[in-house]
Amino acid sequence: MKRSVWITICISIIIGLRAFGQVPGQTQPDSTRSRVPTDRNPVRPAATVQRDTIPVGNSQLISVGDSIAPGVIDTTRLTKIQTAKIQKIVPKKATLLSLALPGLGQAYNRQYWKIPIIYGGFAIFGYNIVSFNQRFKEFETGYRTAYNSTGTKTAFVRGREYSVQQLKLGYDTYRRWRDLNIILSVAFWAVNAVEANVAAHLRTFDLSDDLSLRVRPGMQRMPGSRAIPGVQLTFHLKK
Repeated sequence: MKRSVWITICISIIIGLRAFGQVPGQTQPDSTRSRVPTDRNPVRPAATVQRDTIPVGNSQLISVGDSIAPGVIDTTRLTKIQTAKIQKIVPKKATLLSLALPGLGQAYNRQYWKIPIIYGGFAIFGYNIVSFNQRFKEFETGYRTAYNSTGTKTAFVRGREYSVQQLKLGYDTYRRWRDLNIILSVAFWAVNAVEANVAAHLRTFDLSDDLSLRVRPGMQRMPGSRAIPGVQLTFHLKK
């Protein structure tokens, strides 16, 4: 009986000592809580620098690079539309230049590789005109000589003897070929001007993203009936 009483008193003393040894308001640390390391030097976002802009029409040119940084040269990027606005090619001017002098309109369009082709064509026509005109005059002279001759109605052209009929045929043939080459050279001059005009239109044709096909719903109203729903297609070629 006395032993059980002493055991109860000892247990009560131990519980009391543990209660008095604990600091009020203090909680036990949670071992399961993960510790997140703190960074004393957090990474700050890089400061943004406002770039210079140059207004061109409704657009703006953005400079690339920093003029303050040593060894860096400022450059400017231009789109095709902005380049066409700055260096505008006028088709009418290209046509007039080609009419004034063949190949000048192509040089205005900056298509210099076409100039040798144009003058090569004129060189061929010029050679044919001179050659056929020389033959024409030779047969003309021989034809007049044979026609006015009282003897044999023949004449020599380039070492060969021809009758009056042959001389007349050669005279007509070379005159026809000479005149045809003159007409072709004039037509080639006109084609040169037309080509310069078409090339100028193609170089100034808008091929940017402004070309768009818009599809949207529409209503078609018919007389005497209700509106019929449909689809409206709008194709923008140029602003």
